[in-house]
Amino acid sequence: MATASAELEDEEVQSASTFASRFRQFRNRTSTAGNDRNTKLKNKALSAWNNLRNGWVIPTHLTVFGHDDPIWVLGVYYHGRNPGPRRRARTVSGMDSSQNLAIHIQEFLADFQSRFWMTYRRGFPQIGGSDLTTDCGWGCMLRSGQMILAQALICHLHGRGWRAHAGVSGEDDVERQILRWFTDIPRECSPFSIHALVDLSRPRGREAGQWYGPALVSYLLRDALEIAGRREDCLRGLKIYVAQDCTVYKGDVYDMMSRHHADTDSAGDCAVLVLIPVRLGGETLNSVYFPCLKGLLTLDHCVGVIGGRPKHSLYFIGWQDDDLVYLDPHCCQEVVDSTDPGFPTESFHCKSPRKLSIGRMDPSCTIGFFVRDRRDFDLCCSSVDEMLAPPMQHGNYPFFTFSSKRSAECSDAAEQLDLLEPTTTAGVRKNGDGHRVMSTFSITPHKSTASLSLSGETSVRVQPVLCPAPDHVVDDFVVLDVPPVGGSTESLEEI
Repeated sequence: MATASAELEDEEVQSASTFASRFRQFRNRTSTAGNDRNTKLKNKALSAWNNLRNGWVIPTHLTVFGHDDPIWVLGVYYHGRNPGPRRRARTVSGMDSSQNLAIHIQEFLADFQSRFWMTYRRGFPQIGGSDLTTDCGWGCMLRSGQMILAQALICHLHGRGWRAHAGVSGEDDVERQILRWFTDIPRECSPFSIHALVDLSRPRGREAGQWYGPALVSYLLRDALEIAGRREDCLRGLKIYVAQDCTVYKGDVYDMMSRHHADTDSAGDCAVLVLIPVRLGGETLNSVYFPCLKGLLTLDHCVGVIGGRPKHSLYFIGWQDDDLVYLDPHCCQEVVDSTDPGFPTESFHCKSPRKLSIGRMDPSCTIGFFVRDRRDFDLCCSSVDEMLAPPMQHGNYPFFTFSSKRSAECSDAAEQLDLLEPTTTAGVRKNGDGHRVMSTFSITPHKSTASLSLSGETSVRVQPVLCPAPDHVVDDFVVLDVPPVGGSTESLEEI
C-alpha cells in the first residue's frame, strides 16, 4: 500500500509539473502574441499619424529669397543686386539690371530643381524583419544620405552642370538609371534603397523604425556602394571614404585609388566621395563656425551637408545671407514603380527651395566632397583647408583637418581609453600630425571621467574638455587624480 501511495503521489507531482509547464508555455505564447499585436498596432498608428502629418505637406509655396544678396548652391554663385567682392556679376547685353536679376533667379531655380529630392515614401514592399511599408517619421536621415550620394553620382556620370529635363539626348536615361538604384524595392538592382540601407544597419544595432544619425548613414552609404560596385560596372569607378575622428587621412584615399587600379586594371583613378562626420558644438551649433560652413558650400567640390534640426534631418546645398538653402525629405509621397522604362521623375525634384537660419542647425552633421582623381583631391584639400579655421579666433582649431599619413600610422590617445558603457561628448584632441581638431570622445557617464593606462604602470582618471568655443580650450584632457598603481604616482599634464 505504501508503494502504491508513493507512486500515486509521484504521478500527481508529475501531472502538476506538466500542467505548470504547459501553462507557462501558453502564457508565454499569449504574452508574445499580445506583444506582437501591440507592436503591430503601434506601428500602424505611428504610420497613420506620420502619413497624416507629412503626407499633406507638399511644398508649393516659394520661400522668399532677397534680390540684394547673392545665393550659393554647391559652389555655383547666383548674384543679387550686390554681387560682392568675390564675384563679378555676369550680365546679358541689351538688358537692364532688373532683367538680368530675373535671369539669375531663374538659373538658381533651375539648378535647385535639378538636385535629386529623396523623400518619405509609402506603399513599398515590407522592410525585412518588420511590417513597415513606409519610412514616415524615422527615415529622414537615410533620405538625406541618399540625396548626397545621388548628387555625387550625377557629378560622376554627368558633371555639376547637369540640369533635369533639359531635353539632352541620353541624359534622361542616366537620370532614371540613378533613380532606379534608389527605388524602394528589396532587390539587387536597387542597392541604395531604404531596404538595402536598413539591412546594412542591423549589424550596427539599428532597425527599421529607429532614427539614424549622419555618421552612421555615412558608413551605410560606403558599405552599400562597395557592394553595388561588384554588381554594376558603372559604379566601380566611385568609392566612398569616411573620415575618422574628424581627420581625412590622405594616404588612405590614395590607397583607395591605387586599389581601384589593381582591381579593375584601369589606368585612371577612381572618383571618391569624401564624407566627414563632425560635431560643431554642444547642444547648439557654435556660431564661430558659421562662416566656415558657409565657405565650404561655396567650393566646387562640395556636394552638400546632411544634418538638419534635432531629430529632423535636412540636406543643405547652399546659402543666402545667414540662411541655409535645403531640401527637406519630410514629404510623404507614393512609391514609384521604376520597372516601367519611362517612369515619371517629377516627384524626385523639388520645385520650391526653402531656407533655415544657420543658427537653428543641429551641430551634428556630415559634410561631403566629390573628387575625380588624385589631382582633383589635392586641389580639394587645398581649397577646403583655407575654409576650416574660424576667423578672428585665438589659436588654430579647425573642425576637421587633413593628414598626409595613413590612419594606421597614427595612434590616437582616445583609442587608449579603456571604458565601460561609453557615451559620446564633443571635445578637442590631437590628430597624428599634432593638430588640434574638434572631435568626439567615448566616456563613461560617471562624472564624465574615464581610465587611461600609461605603459601598464600608471592609471589616471581624465576628463575630456568640452568645447563651448575653440579659444576656451587649454588642454586636451584635464587630470582629475592619479591613484598609485604598482607604486607609481606619475602625473599626466597633457595627452
